[in-house]
Amino acid sequence: MYELHPLVVRGDMQRKGVGTRLLHEIMRAAKEQGGLTLLAGADDESGATSLANLDLYENLPKHMAAFEPGTHQTAFYMKHGFKLVGVVPDVNSYGKPDIQMAIRL
Repeated sequence: MYELHPLVVRGDMQRKGVGTRLLHEIMRAAKEQGGLTLLAGADDESGATSLANLDLYENLPKHMAAFEPGTHQTAFYMKHGFKLVGVVPDVNSYGKPDIQMAIRL
């Protein structure tokens, strides 16, 4: 398994395919080196996802099943085939979880 945390593209270069090209190259290189899974962790510090500002200790599986990325970077990963594989509640403070996304290489 390889972990990607974080993938950042300068603001004026976003939505031009740069992130997609970077992600595909990272995935190719990880697979070439024998990786089976690529994990991407993304904190929801801004409250952009459906998991923000909730008590995730109350019925976490229900919240994960209804996950919506909103404007959060997890939408980018989902667009490229990543799946939600885990959530760690209250990482940065109450209601600000760490969201774990993964893809099989």
